[in-house]
Formats: sequence, C-alpha cells, structure tokens
Amino acid sequence: MHPETGDLIFSEVDAHTNLPLAASPDVMSASKFSALLPEAQTRLVVLATCRALLLAVEVATVANMAASDADITGQQAAEWAECFYGLLAQGRSVHKSFELTRSQIDVPIRAVRQRDMAFAVAAAWN
Repeated sequence: MHPETGDLIFSEVDAHTNLPLAASPDVMSASKFSALLPEAQTRLVVLATCRALLLAVEVATVANMAASDADITGQQAAEWAECFYGLLAQGRSVHKSFELTRSQIDVPIRAVRQRDMAFAVAAAWN
C-alpha cells in the first residue's frame, strides 16, 4: 500500500517507508481497484495491512471497508480478524461486528462504512 496515494503495490516495498523498492513497481490505483468491486458484487473489503486508510476511503464508495490507519503487526491483524469474523459467523451485522471488535481488540483497524448488512450463516453439518 503506497502511504501517500493509497495505491496497491504488487512489488517489494521498504519495510520502514512502505515505498516500492523497484524502479517500475506493479501498481493498481485505488480508484481502479474500487471500480472492480461492483463487478464482483463485493460488499465487504478488509485490508489488514499497514496504513490502508486512503484506499479505504476510495473503496467505501462501493463497499464496506475495514483498514488500518497505522502500522500493525501480523499478530494484531490475526487477533482482530478472529474476533471480527467470529462475530460475523454468529450472524451479527457488519457494523455491529466492527463496533464489538473495536471494543474488545486494541488494534488500529477502522471501519469506513457504506451500508450495514449481515451475511447468512450456514447450518453446521451433522
């Protein structure tokens, strides 16, 4: 994630600056990424990566978005995801899951909301 533009970088980046190491990195703009989401009928995007808030603002025009506005560790992302997706699996709405996760897990992942929804919970196999 480019820290100044929100563009997605598909090449190696400097771990301290998040800037591309390659002279000509593979990049997709935030607006182009967002334009793909309606085609796929995407309703929720979670980017558990550092400094993704610029992309989140762009994506929020077409889907609910969760993104970090700071640096996070893999462990923090995993804790957040376990709580958030666990709440979704219990049938909680996206917005309620965001709120409950934020109150339980101290990770700087923020919700950029579009509209609330819940996902159908599949019945357990017997």
